[in-house]
This record gives sequence, C-alpha cells and structure tokens, in this order.
Amino acid sequence: MRARNKKNCFKRLAACKDILIQSPDELDFIPDGIELGCGKGAFVIELARRNPDKKYLAVEHNPNVAVVAVEKVMASKYINNIRFFVGGAERLNDYIKPQSIRRIYINHPDPWPRRSKEKRRLTYQSYLYMYWNLLRDEGEVIFKTDNRPLFDYSISSFRDNGFLLKNITYDLVNSEYMEDDIVTEYQAEYISKGQPIYMLTAQKQSDFVFSESTDRDFVTIPKN
Repeated sequence: MRARNKKNCFKRLAACKDILIQSPDELDFIPDGIELGCGKGAFVIELARRNPDKKYLAVEHNPNVAVVAVEKVMASKYINNIRFFVGGAERLNDYIKPQSIRRIYINHPDPWPRRSKEKRRLTYQSYLYMYWNLLRDEGEVIFKTDNRPLFDYSISSFRDNGFLLKNITYDLVNSEYMEDDIVTEYQAEYISKGQPIYMLTAQKQSDFVFSESTDRDFVTIPKN
C-alpha cells in the first residue's frame, strides 16, 4: 500500500536532523543492530527501549513513513540510541564498516511477488551478499513475514548464500519465540486477522565462499 504524502514532510525531517544520517561521515558509531524498513518505528523504538546500552540504525526508504518514526524519537525524553537513514537499503555499504554489525532485522518487507521484481526482494542474493559482508562473524539476520511464498523463497535464498538457518517457525504467535518478540504495526494487524507469522534466524557462515555467478548488483527501488 502506497503511503500518503505527509504535509511538510521534508521540512519536518529537516527539523529532526540531529538523529538523521545524511552522509557516511555523520554516522559516528557502529550500530549494534539495523532494522531495514522500519516503517512508523514501533519495532526499533521498542528494541532501543529494551536495550538502552546499545545503538541502532533504522532504515526506511519512504520519507512519508520515516517522518512518523523520526518524530516519535525526537519527542521522546528516553530514547536516544537510534539514528535514522532515509533511503534504500542497498546504500548501506557506503555507510557501514564491513564485518561490524551484530544483527540485521527485516520485518514484513514487500514480497515483490512477480518474478520480474525478484531482485527487489530484501532476501534476494545481492542483498544477502551485502548482509554477509556487513555482519561480524556469527552475526545474524532476523527475518519475519506474513507471506508464506516469500518465506519459502527466503529459506532457500539464505541457505544458498552463506547463512545457517535457526529458530524457524511457521507460527510465531504460538511458538516459544513469541515471549520475546516485538510486534510491529503490520504484524499486529495480521495477528488480529488470524494470519500466521513466519520467522527465522539466519546466521552468517564465515567460511562460506560465494560462487562467481552470485548476483552482486542491486535494482534501484522507485520512490513512492
């Protein structure tokens, strides 16, 4: 679903420049974790609240969505360990030092169901190649989706591109992992409809050797 344009969106973002990363030299810390597609911020804000000693980078390509999350953090007196990057996830190589991140979180991304759009999926091999390079040894990608075809696709993609799969569940709500889970805005909606949530942890295999045929090129995601 296309997000509606927010009134004075870019002026509002500019007013929050203290927590926005607009160039690589502005990121003055190594994040413990990165959320790709942070939406309105429910997940990363709760993650930061639970872990005040850790720092996080929230990535959202749509400014009309990101501004809501950014303003929530700016208005908070207690959350000061999040920075935001408004742009495509494919640009992270320019901002993050290789082999430095402990965790990457991907919550309910666009499934891009058409085969012609496969390269835009955040679990396509070009993205996984980037994650593998950004993660430290035994670093992890935590992936959640409500889309079963995307989940099955992602299992194969992770296995073929340098990751060991753990904690796979096809019913997160009724699993042992739900107690510690942070429910996103989308997730709450799907749960209310009785729709299953799928989750896995993909751990970097440091000794993995990528094939020469691995696709390392990104497709630019169009602006909303």
